[in-house]
Amino acid sequence: MTRPVPEAPTRRKKFLFDEPIELPVDLSVHSIDGRHLIIAPQKGNWITTDRLGLDFVRLLHQGLTLRQTLDLLVSQEGTSFDEMLDRVSPTLRAIEANQFYERPERDVSGVFTGYGLHLYASMRCNLRCVHCYIEGGDPLPNELSTPEILTVLDACAQCGFQRFSLSGGEPLCHPDWVAILEHANAVGLSCSLLTNATLIEDAETARAIAALTDEVQVSLDGATEAVNDAIRGTGAYRRALRGLDLLLAAGARVYIAMTAMPQNIQDLEDHVVALAERLGPDRVTFRIARLERRGRARDLSELSDLELEQASKRILQQLVGPELWAERYSLPRRRAVNCGYGPGVTLSADGGVHLCAAAHRPVGNVRQTPFAALHERVLAEHRRTAVDHIPLCADCDLRYICAGGCRIHNETVTGNMLQPACDERRRQAYYVRLSAT
Repeated sequence: MTRPVPEAPTRRKKFLFDEPIELPVDLSVHSIDGRHLIIAPQKGNWITTDRLGLDFVRLLHQGLTLRQTLDLLVSQEGTSFDEMLDRVSPTLRAIEANQFYERPERDVSGVFTGYGLHLYASMRCNLRCVHCYIEGGDPLPNELSTPEILTVLDACAQCGFQRFSLSGGEPLCHPDWVAILEHANAVGLSCSLLTNATLIEDAETARAIAALTDEVQVSLDGATEAVNDAIRGTGAYRRALRGLDLLLAAGARVYIAMTAMPQNIQDLEDHVVALAERLGPDRVTFRIARLERRGRARDLSELSDLELEQASKRILQQLVGPELWAERYSLPRRRAVNCGYGPGVTLSADGGVHLCAAAHRPVGNVRQTPFAALHERVLAEHRRTAVDHIPLCADCDLRYICAGGCRIHNETVTGNMLQPACDERRRQAYYVRLSAT
C-alpha cells in the first residue's frame, strides 16, 4: 500500500512512496556558499537545496522510487524514516512548486506570453535626467498624431496583442494621454503607464490613471531628495512623492523603478526602507534596473554585473525580507530563447517599429508599412537572434535562463548581437542570483 507524503500549502501534488519522481533528464550542479544550485539546462529551470537535498535529488535522478531513496538516506544518515522525510520535505516542495520535472504538469513561470506594444507617445519631457538613454526633452518634429496612434492600437488588437504600455518622454506631457489609454482599454488591451509622476498634481488625474491602467511604474532615482534631484533635477523628488501619494490614494497599483548607478547605490541601500515606510508598508513594489549607457548616459560609469546583483539583493531584502524577496524578485522559471528582443513591439514617437525599447534600428515605419507586416518582420528577427543561434552559449547550462544576454548590450560591448558580453565572472554572478531563489 502506498502512503502519500503529507501535502504542504505550496504543493498541489501527492508524491507516492513506491513511484519514481521524473526529474529533468539533464542536470548540472553548482555549490555556492554552502548551498547547491541544481539546474535543468534544457528546461530553463532550477532549484536550490542543501547537502542532503542534493543527495536526495541525485538518487531520485537515478530512477529510484521515493521509498528506495529515503531508505538509502536513512541508512546513510543513521536517522529514522519519518525524520528523513521531514528533512527532505523542503526539497520536495521546491521540486513541485517550481515544476522541476521532465514533463511539467503546469506553468509556474508567471510570465505573460501575449504580445505587447510599448509606445513612446512623444519625446517631450518636463525633466532632463542625466542618465536618460532616449534623451527625452523636446518633441520630435514628426511625431505620430493621436489618430495615427489609435489606428496602431486597432491593428495591435487585430494582431492578437494583449498588453500596452504608454511611455515617453513623459507620457503625461502628451495632450491626449487619456484618449490613448481609453482607446487601448476599449480594444481590449491591458494597460500600464510609465511616468515620472511629477505632473500628477490632483486627485482627479490620479483617479483617471488608476481607472485606465493595470499598473503604474514611477521612476525615482534616489531614496532621498538630494540624491534623486542630482540625477533627475531640482524639485523632482518632492513632486514625484506628491504624485505617488495621489496614485496610492486613488488605488493604483504602483511600482517604483530605480536605475542603479554609482551616484545613488549607497543612498538606496541606506535609505530605501525609510522611503518605503514613508509611502506605506506593502503599498509599492520596487524594481532595480541596470543603467543603459546610451543617450545622456553614454559617458556615465556603471556598476559591474556582480556589484549590481549584490546591491539589488541587499536593497530588496531590506524591503521584504529574505524569504519574500526570493519569491517576489526571483527570475521566472521558463525556457527563454531570447532576451525580450521581440516578439512584442516598441513604437517610437515618429512611427518607427523596434524589437525592444533599447533598440535603435527600426524594422520599418507604420506610416509606410501596415502594422501586421511590420510585426512579421519583428517575429522573423526575434527568431534569427534566438539563443540557439549563439555559438558561445551552446554548452552553457544558463543558455535557456539568461537567453544569451541583452542583444543590445551585446552589440554595444562586442559589436555583435550574437556575441554575448559574457565571461566566467558574469556567469558566477548569475549562479549566485539563482542560488538565492
